Amino acid sequence: MKYRGQTIAIDLQQSRLGLPARVQEQLAGTTVLDQTVRRAAAVPLVAKIVLVHPRGQNPMALIDAAKLDKPIDAHEDP
Repeated sequence: MKYRGQTIAIDLQQSRLGLPARVQEQLAGTTVLDQTVRRAAAVPLVAKIVLVHPRGQNPMALIDAAKLDKPIDAHEDP
C-alpha cells in the first residue's frame, strides 16, 4: 500500500469564486480549516498534509497541529 501526502490549497482572504473566505469561521468550536485538516488526517492512506497558501498568509495559526497524529507543513505559493 502506498502512502501519500494530501495537498490543500488555501487562501485566507478569498474563495476560488472571489468571495470572502470562510476558512477562519468557527465550526463546532474550531475553525473550518482545522476541521478540513482533521478530516484529511483521518484518511489512512494520507501520511502527510501540505497547505499551499498565498505569500504573507499564515494558515497554521488556524490549526491545532498538536492534536494531529500526522505531520503538517505550509508552503507559500509565489
